Amino acid sequence: MSWFEKNCSGFSDCASFCPETALFRNLGVILRICLCGVKYYASAQMLDFLDLAKNYWFPKQKHSLRLLWCSRVHSTMKMVLLLLSFLLMAACQQQPETGAPQQSQPFLVVGDRHISVDQFSREMKAAYPQVDSMSGEDRRLLEKQLTKQLIDRELIFGEAARLNISYTPDELDDAMVDVRGQLTQDEFFQLLKDSGKTPENWVEALKLKLLTTKVINAVLADQIRISDQDAISYYRTHKPMFDRPEEIRARQMLFKTREDALKILARLHDGEDFAELARDYSLSPDSENGGSLGYFARGQLPEEFDKVLFKLPVRQVSNPVKSPYGYHLFLVERKRNAGLRPFAAVKDEIIELLSQEKEELVFQQWLDKLQKTTQTTVNWELLEEEKPKPLKAP
Repeated sequence: MSWFEKNCSGFSDCASFCPETALFRNLGVILRICLCGVKYYASAQMLDFLDLAKNYWFPKQKHSLRLLWCSRVHSTMKMVLLLLSFLLMAACQQQPETGAPQQSQPFLVVGDRHISVDQFSREMKAAYPQVDSMSGEDRRLLEKQLTKQLIDRELIFGEAARLNISYTPDELDDAMVDVRGQLTQDEFFQLLKDSGKTPENWVEALKLKLLTTKVINAVLADQIRISDQDAISYYRTHKPMFDRPEEIRARQMLFKTREDALKILARLHDGEDFAELARDYSLSPDSENGGSLGYFARGQLPEEFDKVLFKLPVRQVSNPVKSPYGYHLFLVERKRNAGLRPFAAVKDEIIELLSQEKEELVFQQWLDKLQKTTQTTVNWELLEEEKPKPLKAP
């Protein structure tokens, strides 16, 4: 099990990690952000996400949500996904004071960092709001799961303190702006609340992410470098991954009525620029990108659009096409045949993929080694003392 899976498992109300349910329940905020107009580019992963999201939030919607987006995931999307993996670990805003005297025996001790029973209880309720209604066995599973995540968190905090690693207020502000994209702080925090997350937890997750990244860069950077030869070897042994179907690159405009679409079509026939008109008149979220949909293959858009787009000659504009969203005009900019993508075109993608895989592996190994060399104590009996005793029958 990967570090991401272990630490994302808290998104579910059960002990196991279930991508099709638990993860996407918490990714509701991401979909809402996208619907509010945050720019990013469609990829195969994003298109799959949109399909799953549509089935979860809009089961009665007949058409794909894919049409409204273009070809690769924006850094905002990646950042939010990464932060979600930290949210459980940062469930409580208050951090324990290093070496502070304890009024009572702590529940968890990681090196010189302490977590009290009260703090652990607060974090349990923040991570699992329904915990009080769970059976004893299920509750114990979640307690063990959360304890493991808190140990990892405290190890990271402790190592950051030992290495004198911190972040500046400006770095935190910049990271918050990167994640929010075009949304204001109030809009983004409202989206978090709608998805069941608090702004406080999100800020703490961001702080943990910043510290973790800095610790990785300070301690593990030399172990994560990927060479060109590594990328070439991966390409040669995974060529089926880089097979490309027939694809086209297109732009779109969306209008409320057919009459509106025909007015713009006439201006296009007079020689006006498609992208400029899309920015000024299109109702679709991609209008700020000139209506760009990026590259896509057959089957990634609704069938009625494929029938038009894959028959449309390059540089020619379609007649208005009706959909549940309104009326569309399409422009095909380029077509490319099916075949193997050349190494030069995918080199950066491979290096990024291998870097992420290696970083996760090296980070987990480093964390396991750190845990073995750090004295850790968990006083489970204190939890039993805190739990209310069942009432005796008269």
